[in-house]
Amino acid sequence: MPDRYEWVSLAFHNYREAQLYRDNEITRYAVGKLKSLSSGSWKRFSKPVLIELLKAGWKEERHASPEYFKRLISEMPAPPPALVREILDEFADLDLGSGRSFSVGEVYPEEVSRHAILQRILGQTLYPIGSTDIYCDDPLVVYADGQGRIFIDGSNGMRETSYLVEYVAASFERALELMLVRGEKQDPWPETGKKGEWIYDFPEP
Repeated sequence: MPDRYEWVSLAFHNYREAQLYRDNEITRYAVGKLKSLSSGSWKRFSKPVLIELLKAGWKEERHASPEYFKRLISEMPAPPPALVREILDEFADLDLGSGRSFSVGEVYPEEVSRHAILQRILGQTLYPIGSTDIYCDDPLVVYADGQGRIFIDGSNGMRETSYLVEYVAASFERALELMLVRGEKQDPWPETGKKGEWIYDFPEP
């Protein structure tokens, strides 16, 4: 795969042209790798999602570095269940998406300081698995619950202390389809059949 940061000097007219060349080379690499994937990967993900995964450096039977994985688990609000551990083990340290993205893995501690309130709102523990700016300019924290359902949480822009947690999808795989291919899309909350969103206040310390 072409190195993502070191490129041979070429006579490009501007940075945008060089960036476009780089992105095209990475995409060509990813498309070329599609034929080597197993049927299991094709069942899990659509072709556009597989391309984005391959562009980010994902591969079948991938595992995060043991040190990084161990640190992510140690920073969780509670010991995460198997589904959450599996997501992080396979996808941690990947930046998924072109332009706006979903970064799987580390989240700034101040961004997950609201997890106790989220637990009260949803009646369950949420585990931070990354951040994304796909839905808005300010990065949102991406959470998974014990069933593997995906949520996003962040400021709702109404006032400084007002936040919004929203349901995205029933699984990590489905969330990638909505976020990377359809963009800014969410499935209905299963319990109501409507958009799942909860507004709450969190006073700044």
